[in-house]
Formats: sequence, structure tokens, C-alpha cells
Amino acid sequence: MSTTDFAPIAAAAVWRKAMQAAGYRCVCTGGCGRSHAKDPGERCKREHTAWLRLVAAPAEPTGNPHTDIAAEQVAYCPNCYDGHLAVAKRADRVAAASHDNDVPLFDLGGEA
Repeated sequence: MSTTDFAPIAAAAVWRKAMQAAGYRCVCTGGCGRSHAKDPGERCKREHTAWLRLVAAPAEPTGNPHTDIAAEQVAYCPNCYDGHLAVAKRADRVAAASHDNDVPLFDLGGEA
């Protein structure tokens, strides 16, 4: 049985293209928050198997399906994908918290 026997039903062509480009191995090099320095080629060592299914996902996932679906898809193991998504969401929260809160939501034009 080959690794292509475990392709998903939906978007199989997109998934297969991402897997072939990655050699059916997770492409993460540490953007997930974990160190892959000891892994071969400093890249996550997880490969697509019957018990560990890799996913095709954007290289920089945002969690927004409208932008993520249009991005180039790469191969991630579930743990690395979750890590990349958590890093992106954390960056969004930091950016939102640092936004200037002195600007009123509505300027009613009244004098106080």
C-alpha cells in the first residue's frame, strides 16, 4: 500500500500536489513554536501514514477560510498545523491589544 492510498475524498488533487511537493513529510521548520533542529534537515520528521494523516494547509494559516483557501497549500502534520494557527492567532491578539484605544467608536459630535 502506498501513501497515496490515504488521500482525502475532498480536494484530493490539491492535497496530492502539496504532499508530492513535500515528499509526504511535514514541511514545518519551527514556525509552529516547536524546535525541529534535531529532526532530519531541521524539518518536522512526521510522515503521512495510515495512522498519521498529513493535511494540506496554507504555509501561513490565518484561521480565515476565505484567505486560507486561496493560499498555496503545503503539507503539515496536525500538531504543526495547530501550532502555526496558534502562533497566527496570538499575533492577531497582540496586534488588536496594541491598537490605539483612544479613538472613540462613534463621534456623536456633542459637547460634554
